[in-house]
Amino acid sequence: MFSISRIFRGNQCAYYLKIESTTDIGLLLAILPSNIAGYIIGQDPVRISVIWCKIQLMSSYSFGLYSLFTICFLAFDQYLSTNHRQNWRHISTLKLAYRLTYFNISIALIHGILFLVFAEIGPLGCTVYHPTINFYLFLILSPRYRNQVKHFFIKIIRRSWTRLSNPRLTIPRNNQIAPEPAQASAFIIESV
Repeated sequence: MFSISRIFRGNQCAYYLKIESTTDIGLLLAILPSNIAGYIIGQDPVRISVIWCKIQLMSSYSFGLYSLFTICFLAFDQYLSTNHRQNWRHISTLKLAYRLTYFNISIALIHGILFLVFAEIGPLGCTVYHPTINFYLFLILSPRYRNQVKHFFIKIIRRSWTRLSNPRLTIPRNNQIAPEPAQASAFIIESV
């Protein structure tokens, strides 16, 4: 739909929406097959096969991180496009969206490779049991840090939007509007 309609072809927001919806579909396709197979077989395949465990964790966490970064990049693009500085508005292009997407893919794949290497089936199920990687994952996946990032982007967008929608007008002072006293008396004398 967004790639067919001419109005959305050069629009960064439509591009990010298309990428976000594709990523969410990928996330569903990463999680649902094991649930469906578990319902049919009667046992979760993630708890049986290490390969299935690693692939599902890698794909689900990669798609999840990619989705989160896409939302952050969309907020950054909105900040640039609504900035009060004209030269910053010119930075917000479709080319920047493509570059941020490639960066996002590389970060999500590196993040997913950690799950491919360190995922194991243990007493808690299919997860990562390495202590260093668990600390890293806590920093990345903690809701506290995600909310801080979200609120940071909300603050900068709100500040940019208020500067753009409510520009400060310079109000002249009273002494700039009224004529000088010497000029006023000269005007009165000349008019008489």
